Amino acid sequence: MPKVFLDANVWIAAAGSSVGGSRQLIDWAERGLIEVLVCEQILEEVRGNLEEKIPRALSVFDRLLKSVAPTIVSEPSIKSVDEAEMTIHPKDAPILAAAVEAEVDYLATLDKKHFLKPSVQDYAPFPILLPSDLVSRLRPVLEPELLEE
Repeated sequence: MPKVFLDANVWIAAAGSSVGGSRQLIDWAERGLIEVLVCEQILEEVRGNLEEKIPRALSVFDRLLKSVAPTIVSEPSIKSVDEAEMTIHPKDAPILAAAVEAEVDYLATLDKKHFLKPSVQDYAPFPILLPSDLVSRLRPVLEPELLEE
């Protein structure tokens, strides 16, 4: 089962819309097709952003969180965060470091500006993809019956 680290913006998008790549990843997690991993920083960021920008989506987020039951990884070591800061914005370094330490298979994010830069892609030992791109990559493996239609 693929281990997928979901950035805060993926959770926010999934809570705000019932369609799209972010919501598809959540759906697969609910069905037990992928394992979702997060760190506490992500959960705090999601909750804060939803409270401020889309309060109506908070209850949806809580429901998704309960149904997905993501693995909450340990906070990364200071050394790992320092290493990540050499390639990514300092605000995002703990997230990248947590994903690296958790040995995930993929990191899904909508943050093109910071996470999808070539230097960050080269640093990470796993693919960092937009949710829609990850869905395209995993669908043939997770839902092969859809390809036969």
